[in-house]
Amino acid sequence: MILASRNVNGLRSIIKKGYLLDYLKKYKPDVIWLQEIKARENQIDKGFIKLINDLGYKYIFFNPAERWWYSGTAIFSKIPFKQTIKWFSKMPSEFIRDIYETSFKNKVDFEEVKKVILEDKEWRLSIVDLWDIYFWCVYVPNAKVDLSRLNFRQFWDKALLEYLKYLDKQKPIVICWDMNVAHQPIDLKYPKANEWKHWYTKEERQWMTNYLKAWFIDSFRFLYPEKIQYSWWSMRTNARKNNSWWRIDYCLISPKLKNKLIDAFIHDHILWSDHAPVGVILDIWQK
Repeated sequence: MILASRNVNGLRSIIKKGYLLDYLKKYKPDVIWLQEIKARENQIDKGFIKLINDLGYKYIFFNPAERWWYSGTAIFSKIPFKQTIKWFSKMPSEFIRDIYETSFKNKVDFEEVKKVILEDKEWRLSIVDLWDIYFWCVYVPNAKVDLSRLNFRQFWDKALLEYLKYLDKQKPIVICWDMNVAHQPIDLKYPKANEWKHWYTKEERQWMTNYLKAWFIDSFRFLYPEKIQYSWWSMRTNARKNNSWWRIDYCLISPKLKNKLIDAFIHDHILWSDHAPVGVILDIWQK
């Protein structure tokens, strides 16, 4: 099974230019996760939907944000969904409130917690159940350049990790996401120059460590511990030309799937977003 993921920074544009269709034809992922779609389902060209249906992507799950031009996620699949899950709907809301009360009460505005997590206004998480595996598509909140959202970002990570552990007890998980953090010095071109800056603060990096300590596996780094390859570059500079990139897009898998992992990839030669497609190949086939 080939699973691909990409922050597309606007779905309608890459559909109009033919980029997404070309990618699906060439690489033939069984499932593709898309983040930052910035569109509602009724804004997507019906001709495109027919074309991808003809390629086998008959199962489509859109999860646009309330402010549809801001974020949102989508999943295109050749495999039928057993169920679709939006946000933290499978996790008791008391868990979220307990996390807030015990660790973040004086650090995070509860109205933001209510809006983003309890009421799901930004729609950053979509989950589908395929073959008794939970496949997660996630677009993580950005700490912002001035770090004004760093505390909320940490609250999000704490809540998401608890949710992952909660659902992982039921079924194994594959989570592909724009994580908005470079975990180790090998994951960005200039680690020293970026210390204490957003995407590389010790707090953001620690939360990535916490996911791995909870036994989730960074598929790419597990297979390629010393390989230097990046997934994001700034469009405002000559970052791509100078290879001044960051690896901030990941696919994590449950330890139960470790023996099913065949490969992990970063398609950094694909140009039509500031993020490269990432993904995994698993030894899982339809029965």
